[in-house]
Amino acid sequence: GNTNFYQASAARGRSSDTGQIMFDVTAGSMKFELGTIWGETDTDNTDEDSISGFRPAIVWDATGDLRVTLGYESVENSGAETSGYGLYVRYATDAFALKMNYADGKQEANGATTWENTSYNINVESGNFGLGYTNTEDDGGDQATSVYARYLIQNFMGVSNASASLALG
Repeated sequence: GNTNFYQASAARGRSSDTGQIMFDVTAGSMKFELGTIWGETDTDNTDEDSISGFRPAIVWDATGDLRVTLGYESVENSGAETSGYGLYVRYATDAFALKMNYADGKQEANGATTWENTSYNINVESGNFGLGYTNTEDDGGDQATSVYARYLIQNFMGVSNASASLALG
């Protein structure tokens, strides 16, 4: 399909041309994060445009194996406003990990909605092997689906704590 894949991650500061400050406070099994992003981007290859945003999130380590994260973000980039929320649940033991993501967001520009999107992802990992399924659908009915597998090569090229993934999707 011809749809966006919204991940509720635009305000995490993962851009080469922007600034980012992250603040977090941990109290017992709860953690509060506040991420920000700001700077200049060149989204249309003609001139510099500004970007700014914030992303509060709450992380709850329910048990040693179960983690739940809920976050919201609001980003303005070149006059377009993107906002949405995401939910991440991870259950991991020594034998396997189950990771699930859900995100729902929309973008508005010039007073009109550009897109609305819902995405989810499920991963199962055991040892060096992993399988995953991703689906995204927008308000117009466009949809994209992916199934993938990966094998993790640990201590890649003899370097301790370095890894590489072989993936097929």
